[in-house]
Amino acid sequence: MTALRNVHIVDADHTKDEELVDVEFADTITSIRPAAEPDVETARFLVPGLIDTHVHLGERERLVTALNSGLTTVVELGTHPDSLVEEFRADDELPTILSAGSAASAPGSTQIEMMGFPKESGVSDPADAERFLDWRVENGSDLIKIIAEDPAATEAPALSHGWRNRAPSSLRRS
Repeated sequence: MTALRNVHIVDADHTKDEELVDVEFADTITSIRPAAEPDVETARFLVPGLIDTHVHLGERERLVTALNSGLTTVVELGTHPDSLVEEFRADDELPTILSAGSAASAPGSTQIEMMGFPKESGVSDPADAERFLDWRVENGSDLIKIIAEDPAATEAPALSHGWRNRAPSSLRRS
């Protein structure tokens, strides 16, 4: 059990509660009570956890630093292998990780041929997107990343931006 004494709570609307409180928590907050010994001179602020929506998983120490800096959640959009994501998610000393895992790209794309993404991340056409989606769900992905590029701007195969409009309805945003 951890206790924070003599704090102002700041909510998502950025409003500050003028009342000083004591907060107790373990994995979740268990109590919020009026401060036992209110002291405006020593009061601190309790804010919601911060989210970094673009990280690259790699060194564990960077994630430890992120957590110690107030980041409670990170979002990564292209880590492989999936086992690396699983390893970091199992570590209780790291922030929560939301992951796309391997991003969808064209077979033979730069991501697959030069960056080491698995061949399974290659999506050949809209019908193949269902296989890709099933593969990502089976491997614990929280979200899906599709790398669409202008095929005329690269010598490597690429998914065009128009591909999204032909994707299965399960992959389209409304």
